[in-house]
Amino acid sequence: MKNIFSKLNLCWIVFTTIVLTVITLLMQGNVITAYYQATLFTIGINIILAVSLNLIIGITGQFSLGHAGFMCIGAYSCAVVTLRNPTMLGFLLGVLIGALISSLVALVVAIPTLRLKGDYLAIATLGFSEIVRIVVLNMKVTNGAAGLFGIPKLTTWPLLVACVIISILIVLNFSRSAPGRACISIREDEIASEAMGINTTKYKTIAFVIGAVLASLAGALYASNFYVIKPDLFTWAKSVDVLIFVVFAVICVDLANHTAKNVISTDVSRTTYYFAKLLLTWGLGIAIIAISTYLGYFGNIIFNAPSHYSSFLDITIIMLRQLPIFCGIMSVLVMIAAITQKTSRYNAIAIVLVMVSQMLLMTIITVFNIDGSIIMQFEFETILRDMAVIGQIEIKTLLTGIGLIIASSMIGVTYFKRCNIK
Repeated sequence: MKNIFSKLNLCWIVFTTIVLTVITLLMQGNVITAYYQATLFTIGINIILAVSLNLIIGITGQFSLGHAGFMCIGAYSCAVVTLRNPTMLGFLLGVLIGALISSLVALVVAIPTLRLKGDYLAIATLGFSEIVRIVVLNMKVTNGAAGLFGIPKLTTWPLLVACVIISILIVLNFSRSAPGRACISIREDEIASEAMGINTTKYKTIAFVIGAVLASLAGALYASNFYVIKPDLFTWAKSVDVLIFVVFAVICVDLANHTAKNVISTDVSRTTYYFAKLLLTWGLGIAIIAISTYLGYFGNIIFNAPSHYSSFLDITIIMLRQLPIFCGIMSVLVMIAAITQKTSRYNAIAIVLVMVSQMLLMTIITVFNIDGSIIMQFEFETILRDMAVIGQIEIKTLLTGIGLIIASSMIGVTYFKRCNIK
């Protein structure tokens, strides 16, 4: 209890309260427009998805690609109930039904599949996700491929914030409990855990079920916010998207924990370590984006689905032209990890930087009546969107990416060389 109410935690509580209050006031004053409000809601839902998947992958060390299936169950359960009872009570009932179904399905799936490891587990959970989507696609109550329309908007900003906080607290408390420590031991060395008498299947199943219930909650919030849901919203690509969120959240963590201290205690210089970490982050980030993009492209070809790209060459050229801005963003993330040296702080700042940068810039421009036309041209969300058209803004992308890389590397290395590694 003493640790919970420490000065640091109280400061974070006060800071979070102030930020949420300011955002609420800006929403009520229409300073944050409907478009950016939708962006904020999407961010909140994605945070719940990322936190729940991190429980499975980050804490327990199990590579799952079935998260979209549980999100689908929660979304359709809530949508079916609220269409018949468009009240907050109906919403809560839908959430409970979705959580119950998700937990039962997760239990049935987990017992056989969690005995698998690595790629085999990923394939098994991916297959489960597709089974859920196909079942929904062929059910009368879900309206098949047409999906459900006119879902009551019952997801409010206070409700979303409360769900995000509760989800984070659940995962945080679980990770610090006895079952959570057992899951961490499984992640570190499953064979050693079994030798110590830990029932690895039991604890992996517990983590999997909790993650499934939270993913179901995210699906319910999604359905009650965006009015429309269809089966093609919950394909395997959605699971990959959530996986990317988790990877980028933890990709720089060893700059914010004991790993850096252990490595630097050897003959490796801090500068070398920093740039090695930077290059590794670039490689992993580019690999993840490339794999997910190409899988989506070939998946559209196999299933004869519409595609935004006319050819394999087109998509390759676009990705190559986006590399500078991608590397620039990842360089900034590495810098933040080096400065904060706290995983929670790093994740919070990274989310704000990457996901709401455009909204924050637009808010500042609106409040202070600034001509932001030039500034917004170099904002990375704008650049990435414009890059969907082949041949556009290569110079802008190059300059922005190089500028971010140089500036963040100089700041990050300078601070990392002088700071005390905790």
